Amino acid sequence: MLRLALVLLKAGCLGFADEQSGSALFIKAYSSQGQALSSSGFLSHIGPADRKDGGPNGVFITDMDGNPVDERPRLDASAPRPTLRWRGSKRVRISLPWPVAGDGFSYVVIDKEGMGYGDGEDILLNREIALTQYRLFQKYFDQRRGVWDPPYRPGREFLQLRQETTLAIARAKAATVDPERAVLYERALHQISLAWAKMLFEHGSQIARNPSSRPKLRWGLTLDASLLDRLPDHKKIFERLRESGADWVRLVFSLNPQDFLYAREASFIEYDSIVAELHRLDIRILGSVLDSVLWPKNLTPESMAERTGHLVLHYKGRIHSWEVGSELNGSWLGGYRTPLSDGDILASFIRAAEEVKRIDPTLETVATLYWWEGTAPTAGKATFPWLKRAIARDAFRSVDLVGLNVFPDENPMGMSLDPVFHQLGELLPKQKLMLGAFGYASAEELKGYWWLDPKDAESARKDLLILYTGAACAMPRSVGGGFWWTTLTQMFPADGRTTDLAKVHRRTLLRLGR
Repeated sequence: MLRLALVLLKAGCLGFADEQSGSALFIKAYSSQGQALSSSGFLSHIGPADRKDGGPNGVFITDMDGNPVDERPRLDASAPRPTLRWRGSKRVRISLPWPVAGDGFSYVVIDKEGMGYGDGEDILLNREIALTQYRLFQKYFDQRRGVWDPPYRPGREFLQLRQETTLAIARAKAATVDPERAVLYERALHQISLAWAKMLFEHGSQIARNPSSRPKLRWGLTLDASLLDRLPDHKKIFERLRESGADWVRLVFSLNPQDFLYAREASFIEYDSIVAELHRLDIRILGSVLDSVLWPKNLTPESMAERTGHLVLHYKGRIHSWEVGSELNGSWLGGYRTPLSDGDILASFIRAAEEVKRIDPTLETVATLYWWEGTAPTAGKATFPWLKRAIARDAFRSVDLVGLNVFPDENPMGMSLDPVFHQLGELLPKQKLMLGAFGYASAEELKGYWWLDPKDAESARKDLLILYTGAACAMPRSVGGGFWWTTLTQMFPADGRTTDLAKVHRRTLLRLGR
């Protein structure tokens, strides 16, 4: 057993690193109260509530072109303070989850003003995070004021927040003692986060009310495959849908194991009545051919194309938008233990998209990606490295719309929402974009990364629903979106009541002019 441990230690598999190889960045980091973080304290500070030793630490390192430089960067647990090590000698950009006091976890970037970090450098992490986020915030503010249509018209509250942000950065720069500097930079980061969120929601609201952009937007909810288990509740569910203000529904077709291909008319009986009722309510449908959690381990491109074709032909003239790839970079498609390879996933997705276009080129094809970077189990599954490889295969050639699925309790987003969607738009210049499925904490006890309050999941859900529904309108080439994943349990529960979350959703749409 000791020999095995020594082998794993030498290989870096236990989270330690060989100090004689690769590069190292020496980190001073403090909590928002000014307490210095040890190596172990740092891991707890940036980790989820249910952090496990040996799991992903959330840190992601790329070269300055965005290519991962190490499968899993290592935090040296033997060092007296956090020391980040990676293979090679390239200068790097670093991103990681970071708790913003009074706000929640954001996925933040540090890059030394675009120059990157090299071997042997020593940084005050709180400073690097605040200054990089401030620079990015200013960059996207200038863009929204200049090149956007309609341009952002900042309100009085935002202008006050922006001024306070600038003053907070100045105060932090003037401090000379590290603990004090760190506390002041943390306060500045809080101001940046507030101002950025205000800008995104306010600009989203202006876009939603603009006569030229408003008709392009979608206000969605999700009816997942569990809908078939609640047939007696359908009348109540559709009544809640009518009251919700949603004009789109993501309708997930069940696995249907007795007829996976949907080759028999009997497989459509329940869904025919659902589709008819949604049409009666004037709600448009995004048909999800196969949700990511339903992909079977024996799926082939041929069976995926055949299933897609049967669904599309049956609902021709009734469903005009089809999700042919769900969370394509997820690590669980085909099964958590033995998932399908990326090659098999891409082949099935490409065939499904081509099948839709073969039947009717005017039908809309949709694919969604799952947001994660350092929280992904491998660098290859992280959103942008995976997407770049898929683009190299021209995998999105038959896709009209790409959605990003965001679950902040599993993989923080926060202040990265703006940069991430802009990067998505740059990589996919021909596709429209949208916020896909999103949600927060399926249970009341939070096991992941907190937002707003670690002990109040319900308030966090409401805050994120408001923020993301508005902000989704203000992303590049966006059709809005935001299909709350747990609609059936958290908005339309089996007891028939209208939950507070459903009421918040309706009030948010009213604020946005829906």
